[in-house]
Amino acid sequence: MSVTRRKRVATKPTRASQLRRVESKVKRGVIKAGRGPVRGE
Repeated sequence: MSVTRRKRVATKPTRASQLRRVESKVKRGVIKAGRGPVRGE
């Protein structure tokens, strides 16, 4: 006999978790923006 698991109920992300996500995305964007060919000359 196997037990069927309940479906996970999706909940709205908390404001703190949303801010954490955006901050990490911004940091990543700054790192990527710094890459590329060397400008000058």
